[in-house]
Amino acid sequence: MSNHTAIDHYQYRQNPDAWQTKVHSLLRLPFPLPWLVIAGVLFLAGYVVVRWSGEQTNALRFLAIQSALIAAIANSVVFYEKLLDDAAETFPQLLDEQDRAAKQWVGQWYDWTFWSRKNLLMGIALACVSVLCAGHSNTSLFTTAIGKGYSLFVTLVIGFLGGSMLWTMLGIARMISSLGHDVQIKLSIFDTSTSALRAASSVLWKTSLTASMVYILGISTYYLCSIQIDQSLLAIVLVFGIIILLYFILPQVNIHKTLVRIKRTKLHALVRQIDHTFDDVATAPGAENIRQLHDLFQLQDIVNGKKSWSFGVAELLMLIGSVLVPLVLFAAEHVLRR
Repeated sequence: MSNHTAIDHYQYRQNPDAWQTKVHSLLRLPFPLPWLVIAGVLFLAGYVVVRWSGEQTNALRFLAIQSALIAAIANSVVFYEKLLDDAAETFPQLLDEQDRAAKQWVGQWYDWTFWSRKNLLMGIALACVSVLCAGHSNTSLFTTAIGKGYSLFVTLVIGFLGGSMLWTMLGIARMISSLGHDVQIKLSIFDTSTSALRAASSVLWKTSLTASMVYILGISTYYLCSIQIDQSLLAIVLVFGIIILLYFILPQVNIHKTLVRIKRTKLHALVRQIDHTFDDVATAPGAENIRQLHDLFQLQDIVNGKKSWSFGVAELLMLIGSVLVPLVLFAAEHVLRR
């Protein structure tokens, strides 16, 4: 690799960091400690509020899980940026574009994903929705005004961070969907580990799995603290579970269609070559012609054996299970409590 190329690839990491990453960098601690420290400070403040106001122990457990959720959401965004940093170094080697064009493409998506005003607006919107829909359930554990107020503040922070996380996930999905449209992809059915489509699929898988872990942590708050669930909160839980599944499945369907198209193109070309070689064998059945026909049949078997899905069954089942199992339990518990 030339020095020029190496420098260009390093410069992909110089795009504006997410504000969660900037906060992370200020504490100068390795990932994921900085946001854990921030979550710990919020929990200590909650501990003082609970002890000073004489709240019950269950309220303290609730604040502990909420603080962990804050750290998980913020660290997820930092992790997503690390995924994009790695992809930004990989994609230019897989695109039919000059380094400058690929660098500009990556930079535009970094700006849209991490520094668009809509990132903050999404956070503000979800913060308001969280307080309106989950505020009553969350404050039901507290008996004093200061306890309820602090619980609403923590819920507001979770909603704001969660909205930013959702916007980041949307940016990653849109960036990946633009492959082949805004920039051309080097497509090959034989490149099973480093093609742009499979690299994009890996990013989607890791993003979806991280989101499902945050989702499970959020649901566990209501299990462990025995909080009464109302209809609006149940609807939010159902919607987010479905969003996580669709986030992974829908782009994978598009990737699958592309891989199937490539596979069919290769097979059609092989069939034409096999027909031509078969005619040669029928006309002059020599050893060389027969060997060539045999090799073509072997190559056809190889192409037929190539996967047209960019993920395995185990990965899909793991993601579905991580979302559906707690979702079903959550809904069942809600029905039984009625």
